[in-house]
Amino acid sequence: MQTPVNTAETALKIKELELRLEVAKQRLSDRDEQLAEVKEDRDRWRQQATALLPDPKRSTENTGLLRRLFGREKPNSG
Repeated sequence: MQTPVNTAETALKIKELELRLEVAKQRLSDRDEQLAEVKEDRDRWRQQATALLPDPKRSTENTGLLRRLFGREKPNSG
């Protein structure tokens, strides 16, 4: 049989554990929000990087620096 002291101690311990559980749930919720924000940022950066990639149709052409700057063809070697 439990004594009144043990019952009070048990109730206090239960309250403490419930509080710790709520704090842990809040921290987990905060981390989930942070993770979602980081993923959104990543997706925006990825989209921007993809937009900056060269056009694959032009990648088969000679895109040397001089040609891009001056529009010159390479001189014939023959």
